[in-house]
Amino acid sequence: MTNPILSMSRLLAILSLVFMLGFFTACDEDDLFQETDYSTVPDAPDTSDAQHEVKLIDIGDEEKVELNIYIHEEGEGNFEVSERDMVLVRYTMRSIVNGEMEIHDSTWANGSTSPTDLNMATLIPGVRHGMMGMREGGERTIIIPPELGYQDDPNHELYDKKLHFHVELDQVLDD
Repeated sequence: MTNPILSMSRLLAILSLVFMLGFFTACDEDDLFQETDYSTVPDAPDTSDAQHEVKLIDIGDEEKVELNIYIHEEGEGNFEVSERDMVLVRYTMRSIVNGEMEIHDSTWANGSTSPTDLNMATLIPGVRHGMMGMREGGERTIIIPPELGYQDDPNHELYDKKLHFHVELDQVLDD
């Protein structure tokens, strides 16, 4: 005679394996276990012909840092980005690693061409300040010093990096 508890344990083990097998085989190319493919991300735009602005941003203790903004396209939309907006954008975040420009994040990753929505209030200060006043259809490259990047998180991989954030604003979304 078989032990009902042992049979139940075997049944649960088999069901767990079937579930795990189904989970792993159901994952598609957006699978978190796959390495991100940046081969389809456009090259960083040339900033030599862009309008250049410098904003001095107060970081406390009467200290200010420069935020360099290169405006490739002004945009002609009806709405300007403000601090509390939700925006629909395409972007790429890069930094220089060992003398080479390295991509850290991009909406063009894995062959995507779709924009993503971002909450301006939750972005790092450099991106937030650099996008303020942008109009729909606008395109900018924002050079973000470490003080306006991930300086509040010493465990972040980009903690002490100067960031190159290229952004195209599709739309300022209604609240």
